[in-house]
Amino acid sequence: ILAESLIYFFKKYNIKKIFISHSIFIKYGLVCRIGNQIRKSKIYILHPTSPQGYLRQISLLRIFPPNFLQIERYWKFKEDFKLFKNKKKRIELGKRDLENRMYKNKISKRLMIGDRNPYDKKNIIKIKSTKPKVIIIASCFFDAVNFYKHSLYTDSYIFVNEILKIAKNTNFEWYIKTHPDGQVPNSQTLKKIKKKFPFLKILNSSVSNITFKKNNFKAMFTFNGSAAHEFIAMGIPSFATSDNKQAAYEFGKCVKSKEILKKLVMSADKIKNNFNISDIYEFNYMYSFQKSKDWKNVKFLTKKEEIEFLKLKQNQGDQYTLKILNYIQNKIFEKNSSIKSFVNKL
Repeated sequence: ILAESLIYFFKKYNIKKIFISHSIFIKYGLVCRIGNQIRKSKIYILHPTSPQGYLRQISLLRIFPPNFLQIERYWKFKEDFKLFKNKKKRIELGKRDLENRMYKNKISKRLMIGDRNPYDKKNIIKIKSTKPKVIIIASCFFDAVNFYKHSLYTDSYIFVNEILKIAKNTNFEWYIKTHPDGQVPNSQTLKKIKKKFPFLKILNSSVSNITFKKNNFKAMFTFNGSAAHEFIAMGIPSFATSDNKQAAYEFGKCVKSKEILKKLVMSADKIKNNFNISDIYEFNYMYSFQKSKDWKNVKFLTKKEEIEFLKLKQNQGDQYTLKILNYIQNKIFEKNSSIKSFVNKL
């Protein structure tokens, strides 16, 4: 019934552009697919954060069929970068941004939600052990799994279980860090996993990733985590078993088979980094600064207005939700001409 209603709606009103919050969940995905099928509608997702700050600009991400992935076309990062002038300058900017995030406690508005910093120096812990140590950076077990095009396993839960089946035959210490933006049931799921694999040590999501450098971890494994380039930059060989934001580069390519993964796990203490460090900085520039051609941006809040908005956002309750909505609505009315002109050009 919903599909039939959507078909009727798109045919009757000749919808040319769709502005939506998601494209990969069922109710949103259905709108995107039917709109594209019936009217070849262009699809855009609004993102509130950008390298400039929270709602400092309106950032719209163009979504393309047939995948309708809720992310820029990451597989084009490398070829898109080739089109830029001043490549050395851009790579240097990517390096500076990465080092600021990892070593100078600067929170990335592009990569994290809220004010959590995965590299907070206050949360570095000491681990006393003479055994080789390996970390699994867990993706959320309850988030959508189809953010990317390819994966070795169906989802993060299956990945963690399968890698631990191999890991139990090693003489390494295995740790897992919970996802900082993960949903509440993640912790309960990890407890169940630990019952099956008692050797696994669970680290809180607040533990700084610098911990793994300071304690000489030998390798990192993840399902589709965005931290692979950061760990490699710290000298820790890292491997993903799904397509991920970094997949255009050799260091971010998905492990191709379960046999290769088994070899990597069994020899995790002997793997060496052999990637070009400039590729790490290039990727960081492309992703952190939203340099994909799929992004369309227009200025929105000033710095002063952003501060006003964030003060409102700190409060909880329905009355504050209404104030927040009214604030944004008023700003849209104030800046209506520039926003309208921007949308019409899309």
